[in-house]
Amino acid sequence: MASRKCKQSSDRFCYVCGQFIFSKKRRPIVDSLKTAYLHYFGFPVANQDKKWVPHVFCESCRIILLQWSSGEKVYLPFGSPMLWREPSNHENDCYFCVTKTLGYNKKNKASIMYADVPSVTKPILHSKDLPHPVCPGSSSANILDDNNSDVEFKSISSDSDEFSPQETTPHLINQAELNDLIRDLQLSRSKAELLGSRLQQWHLLLPDTKVTFFRNRRKVYLLTRIFQKRR
Repeated sequence: MASRKCKQSSDRFCYVCGQFIFSKKRRPIVDSLKTAYLHYFGFPVANQDKKWVPHVFCESCRIILLQWSSGEKVYLPFGSPMLWREPSNHENDCYFCVTKTLGYNKKNKASIMYADVPSVTKPILHSKDLPHPVCPGSSSANILDDNNSDVEFKSISSDSDEFSPQETTPHLINQAELNDLIRDLQLSRSKAELLGSRLQQWHLLLPDTKVTFFRNRRKVYLLTRIFQKRR
């Protein structure tokens, strides 16, 4: 992305839902929230060392995730959160630059028009394809303890027998391989987009592999069927 700075800080927006947050409602992403996020969505909070993602949760997302983690039957409206990718420029691909928040207050905050830019994938509502997640059953004492971590990282020395140099270079997936994977997993369109977006965010796709291909897959299929019937 160009070196010019964003018009406003990324930390004015929620990492989970992508909505604008007033300063009093911004909450740091502590360990308990990272654990709750991981259990709810199935993948971890990512890229917290980057400037192009928020480093805060809004109060609403924070409360719901912690209550859900403690066993309460409360859920976020969406089953797939805001997905962030590095923008290519500040003019028409930066969510924080394109979204206008100046002049808004608590009374008219709901009127903010959030930008539709390629660098983000907005949250997808819960549906039969994205059902409410099941709480893993951890006690509230364990979940709410910011000092606990559910993930153990193992460090392997380059001198160890477990060290495998070839594993440090991941295989990048091309369009045909991604299409085959989606078909083999029998994923719906929304889940196919979610998988593609995550692979793209983790830099596991070749540059010419398109995630948006799946948005038009159903349309192409219908047009093909109509053409075949006319013949």
